[in-house]
This record gives sequence, structure tokens and C-alpha cells, in this order.
Amino acid sequence: GDYLSAFNGIRVISMYLVIQGHTNALMAEAGATNILGAFAFANSWWAIVIGTGFYSVDVFFWLSGFLGGYLMLEMAKKRNGKLQNWFFIMLHRVLRLIPLYLATIFFFWQIMSMVGTGPVFFKYNEEYSGACSKYWWTHLLFINNFVPFHNDEQCMGWTWYLPNDVQFFALLPLLVVLLYKKRTIGMLVIAVLLLASFITSVVILQINEFGPSTFSIKESYYRVYYMKPYMRIPPFLIGIYVGLFLYSYRNDDSSESIIKRV
Repeated sequence: GDYLSAFNGIRVISMYLVIQGHTNALMAEAGATNILGAFAFANSWWAIVIGTGFYSVDVFFWLSGFLGGYLMLEMAKKRNGKLQNWFFIMLHRVLRLIPLYLATIFFFWQIMSMVGTGPVFFKYNEEYSGACSKYWWTHLLFINNFVPFHNDEQCMGWTWYLPNDVQFFALLPLLVVLLYKKRTIGMLVIAVLLLASFITSVVILQINEFGPSTFSIKESYYRVYYMKPYMRIPPFLIGIYVGLFLYSYRNDDSSESIIKRV
């Protein structure tokens, strides 16, 4: 409905931050003709804006949890607590992604290295697309945030978002049915998942001695921690909570619902 149209603006802003952040990251890898200029830029207000690009991914996870949770709850109400078969829900999700995803991988893997020139353009083949010959199949199975597990070879490494989103979405119908039929238990299950994610994240950070500074990130940080679902799921789960709140506000009787009264 129109009451959700504001999220289109949030999507646009978040997508801009994703594009801007990756553009600047790839430019930084190419080197700077004036290192003093690079330091001056790092101290500017614009660098702070670009730095917030890390959180734009969490915004998308939150949106996915919120919209998915809210719309599935509305669907469950129309079907008296029943959703479509889980397999067909997932099949629909995957089929929506695969065609364009495959076309993008093929272009990046086979064509991108031929469309540019320059002293650092070899990096596209050696560092970015070279691993596609080994790991292209992991994208079709949406497990490229886990495979390869023991090295940092990546085929379009920034696509780690998609397997996380699909893996989270696989949980969504189960959580929605639980929230619809046993709301308190469903909310407790989500809370337990949030707590488990927090504990796991802290343990992994401590074991690997990962620090908070983006200037001292170890190469394994992204593979071991940054792209893993057990670290990225909290915004998605919080989004489900907010979707439940909106659903309650629009459908519950205030005499029976604490959420509606709040």
C-alpha cells in the first residue's frame, strides 16, 4: 500500500551508498597520484558519508525482514494461518534472482576483462574474476558466502549479500507461521536467534583478534566474519519484529494485543 512507499526512498539512498562505497574502494586499490590528497579526502565530511556505506547493507537486510515478515503475516491471515508450500516460496525467490544473476556473472567472468585498458586493469582477471572458473557454481546454489571457506579467492566477492538474503528468507516462512499461531513463542525464538548471533560474533572477533579499525582489517576478516549469515542476520530479524508491529497495529484488537496498545 501507499503507507509503504517511503521505503522506495530508503532503497534509493541505500543503493547509492552501496555504489559509492564500492566505487571508492576500487579506486583506492588503483593507487593515488598524490598521497597527500588522499589523506585530505580521508579527513573530509564526504569520507564520513562514504564510510556509512557499510550500514546500507544492513538497511537492505532490515527491509527484507520487515517487508517479508509483514506481507507474509498478511498472507497468513487471508489463508487462516497457512502459507504456500515452503518449497514453492523458495523456488519463486530463486527463479526471480537466477536469470539476471547468471547474466551478470557471465559478463564479469568472460567479457569484462576485454572492455577496458590501463595499468591496473589486469586486476579484474587476476583478483576479481579469476576465481569464477572454480567457484561459479557456488552462486547457483547461493552458498558463495561459505565456499571457498579456507581461502580468500572470490568470484565477484561483493555478491556475498545474495546468499545471505536467500538463507535468511528460507527461515522467514517458518518464523512467520510461528508468529501467527504462537506469537509469544515466535518472538522468543527470534530473540534467541539474535542473542546467538551476538555471542557468535563476539567469539569470532576475539578468536581471530579482529579490531574495530577499517585501516587495520586483516584479509581474512571478510571471509571469516563480514559475509557470514550468523553475523549479518540481526537486522533481518529486527525487521521481522517491526513487520509484526505494523501487522499488529493494522489488524489486532487493542483489548487483546499489548503491541497494538503500545
